[in-house]
Amino acid sequence: MVRNGEKQRRDRRRRGVVGNGGDAYQQGREMQEGRRWRKVREVAEGQKMRESSRTQLNIMDVEQNMSLEEKVQTLESEIQRLYKENENLSFSLGVINNNYRSLLQACLQEKQIQETSRAAASTSPKSGSSEEYSNKRAQNEVAKAKVSRVLKRADPGDLSLVVKDGFHWRKYGQKITKDNPSPRAYFKCSMFPDCPVKKKVQRSVEDKSILVVTYEGEHNHAVPGAPNFSIMVDSATTNYLNSSSSTVNPFQPDTNLGLAFPPAHESSRRPNCHDSMEDNNNGIEEYVASLTRDRNFTAALAASVARSLVTLSHSTQM
Repeated sequence: MVRNGEKQRRDRRRRGVVGNGGDAYQQGREMQEGRRWRKVREVAEGQKMRESSRTQLNIMDVEQNMSLEEKVQTLESEIQRLYKENENLSFSLGVINNNYRSLLQACLQEKQIQETSRAAASTSPKSGSSEEYSNKRAQNEVAKAKVSRVLKRADPGDLSLVVKDGFHWRKYGQKITKDNPSPRAYFKCSMFPDCPVKKKVQRSVEDKSILVVTYEGEHNHAVPGAPNFSIMVDSATTNYLNSSSSTVNPFQPDTNLGLAFPPAHESSRRPNCHDSMEDNNNGIEEYVASLTRDRNFTAALAASVARSLVTLSHSTQM
């Protein structure tokens, strides 16, 4: 009985050891499985992390590539903008340079003009010759201020408005005036460079066969064949001209019609030319014929002469 009991106890102990050993083995296997799964999980997690890192790297690479392309495009656009700005600045610089050259040239010309005027002023007549210079200037001003008018018969069909008076004229203009439908021609004496005399020729409004010739100024040179007659109009003749319908009324009372007699020293200096004398004689004959044919002018002239005689007799008696 004792032996059976010990045997049972031994069996129980054996079973217990075996049971305890089985539990330890099981626990060991579980621990190994746990470690293996942990490794698997770690490997999987590491792989995931590596994949995620690779993905991130790829994304970063793509972003970097995109950023580089954008940077390249930005730089290209900036280069284009700078190129255009450079072109605009070059154009502006060229314009400024041209303006500067123009201004510099104008300044140089102005300086030359000023220097020339100063040199002319420094070489102008002085001391004894200044009086002669001033007298000559005054004579020129008086000559320019003198105005005289002459009536000339002409062919109504002749549109040239050329009046032969012994001088050489240069035509510089022609226009229609408000008070006369016929054109007015403008001439300037071309026989001497500094001659101030100008001439205006226009047909009469009332009689197309009469040319009204207006002289402005006085000739400052000797001219062969210049007109050597003068027609002075007094108040009676002026009234006749104002009231007559057959003559022109382009002037005010007490106006000198025609050119004055040349001075003695001028006539002595002028050469005696047969053609000029013939032209003057023809001109005088035309004027005398045109005036004597009009009875009103004859009556006005007779009245003027009568008044002059009465005035002369009264002054003689006194």
